[in-house]
Amino acid sequence: MEFINATMEYWLIAPWYIALVMATFVHLNIYFWGGLIGQTLTNKIWPAMGLGCQIDKHPPKPNQVQFEILNGVKACLLFGVVTLSYRGLSEGLWPETIWQATTLVVGFLAYYNVYGYVTHRLLHTRLLRQFHMVHHSSIRVTPWSGYNVHFVEALIMALTLPIFMSFVSVGVGLAFLFHSLGMMFTTCLHCNYDLVPNLSKNHWFRILVNDPSFHRMHHTQGAVNYGFTTSIMDRLFGTYDANMFDDVQ
Repeated sequence: MEFINATMEYWLIAPWYIALVMATFVHLNIYFWGGLIGQTLTNKIWPAMGLGCQIDKHPPKPNQVQFEILNGVKACLLFGVVTLSYRGLSEGLWPETIWQATTLVVGFLAYYNVYGYVTHRLLHTRLLRQFHMVHHSSIRVTPWSGYNVHFVEALIMALTLPIFMSFVSVGVGLAFLFHSLGMMFTTCLHCNYDLVPNLSKNHWFRILVNDPSFHRMHHTQGAVNYGFTTSIMDRLFGTYDANMFDDVQ
């Protein structure tokens, strides 16, 4: 922990180009390790253990994974640039009390649920749809699909935390933790694997937390299941589709 804190303290005062390299290195590592681990678990380890099942059993399109990785790397480079804004927006490293940490986590989750839903709906409007179609080129998703996005969509994603930090005091350590967990969750959401296929679509877990089955419906149907973290916003605004167990057409 001391090494992590010392690294972040150096990052806050380092020349911008060194800070950029460090931040980009972190994002690329999360992306590649997340993709590799997700691919290994869903294609080999979990099937061999008899755990869960693939959701869409069609293979990815030819060269799809290579295309996704290329766009994912571009997104990580942009994330590295935008992350530099944390240096001017953050206050300290970590929350001073458990109560403060809990408040920040709950507040950010509520904000992210709304921000993710609203921006996702905007990306489906006539003005922005052309950019979002890059992401929807992945109909049969893979662990690499989460950041298969156009530059404009990557920027919208990257601005999630800076906007929040403009209004709420967040330490740089917690900011990086939020961002890292968000990247990992996005990878999981696109892994095309259901670990609990026998769990009812009305089970509290599927209602509370979005899973790959829920998000798969957005990639196959389009105008449903926009939410990233929970289905609350979709339920409120009538865009919820629970037919996640239907065969992919």
